[in-house]
Amino acid sequence: MSSTFEFPIITPLIVRHASDSSFYWTQLEKSLASVTFDFNRVSHFNRLLDAHLDGLFLAKKASWPIAFKALERWKKGGEAFSAAYCAIQNEAPDELDQVLRIITQRPEDLIRGVVSAFTRAPQESVLPIIKLWSGMRMGAVAQVVALRAANLIGNRGISALDSPLENYFASASPYVRAAACRLAANFCDGKTHVNNPSQAARKTGEASGMHLRESHDGLSTLLQQAIMDSDLCVRAEASIALSKHGDRQRSLPILRECIVALDLTYSEASGWNRMQMARRLKRWTRELAWLSPTGALASGKLLSVLSPRTALTFALCQGDLGNTAFVVAQMTNPTVDRYAGWVWQALTGIDLAASGWVLEDSSSSAAEVGARVTEGTHDAENGLPKPDHAAVSAYEIAKARYAGQGKRVLLGSELSFERAVALLETGPQAVRILAAQVVNETQSVVRFSVRATAREQRISMERIRSFIAEKVSA
Repeated sequence: MSSTFEFPIITPLIVRHASDSSFYWTQLEKSLASVTFDFNRVSHFNRLLDAHLDGLFLAKKASWPIAFKALERWKKGGEAFSAAYCAIQNEAPDELDQVLRIITQRPEDLIRGVVSAFTRAPQESVLPIIKLWSGMRMGAVAQVVALRAANLIGNRGISALDSPLENYFASASPYVRAAACRLAANFCDGKTHVNNPSQAARKTGEASGMHLRESHDGLSTLLQQAIMDSDLCVRAEASIALSKHGDRQRSLPILRECIVALDLTYSEASGWNRMQMARRLKRWTRELAWLSPTGALASGKLLSVLSPRTALTFALCQGDLGNTAFVVAQMTNPTVDRYAGWVWQALTGIDLAASGWVLEDSSSSAAEVGARVTEGTHDAENGLPKPDHAAVSAYEIAKARYAGQGKRVLLGSELSFERAVALLETGPQAVRILAAQVVNETQSVVRFSVRATAREQRISMERIRSFIAEKVSA
């Protein structure tokens, strides 16, 4: 006999589930650049987030008006995540239309939350929405969400797109064109990628989404045209994709130009605009650094024209010990001194505090720097110590001390594949994101993402370890 029991609707509890799911999603999103937030913390916050999402799932239709009311009031990424998740799990087109209406008003703030909801919700419910929102008659915001969500989901998501990729490259919206380039970047190496580790990997050449009637050469042609686009973001994203395709000679100079241009605008911006630019600038810089060989003569010149924080990010991500002199010099710059200290630690593996090379903290409050909240004050709030520049500069780095001299390093050792896999388990998020690039470059078993759920990351790490074991035994 079937049960007719239904969970009682306790409105204050649903409000708590909606608000806390928004909160924990926001904390996980902020953790991506954290120098202290490790995989254990990621797992802990994921468990809390999952618990509240389970509550919203059990509440079914009753969860939607509560989550949407919060989105209407606050218009933040976390609230967009919760409202979109409720609408998807309710399989309610009218609710999704209302979410789309709100995010269209403030796409820069809200798109990331909605995209994340697409990756968290059951794929059986998400794939039809990707097909609908990627339609040529939909607006640019819907198409960007669909393209970015499809990219994160992997082959199944990309297979759900309504049109061939070339149609999105031809869009009148630069945002859609940029999203198409980001998606193409993951298919330029001739490999298929499966982001959901529960999916079985497919062989290269199988139809995987973009309606890959486009050949490898066809994608290259689309990207070669896109690097000449009138929009800065499209040129940068196309350059990253074309570099991964193998055409670095043509694309890297354009990517450098895009980063210098954005960095100049970023340096002069403030408030909300500066915060939005920072995320994009850091990602582009990380990609350029990864694609640039260590020991490149152009690195020193590039570091000199970038703003200090962006230059430090490049030095960290490139992993070249030859850049440590520049990093040490930035320890005298009060706007980035703490960040410079952490970058030096991350490159050399030498702990400043353990070595006694930190200064007593006497100027970490926002009030003492004109009450302006800056990246520097965030560094202090995040617990980064103030380095003793004199002590560090007096210490001569013994080059023989470090393994892999002339190679990409992290924490004082060569960033090999095996080392990168270990750091996925033990490193903070700012280190794990660099390790993930090495892991993804080295194998095609799974495309690892530090943005994935803790469960998916754990499964991916186990699959990668199995891949290593098979190589050893072969």
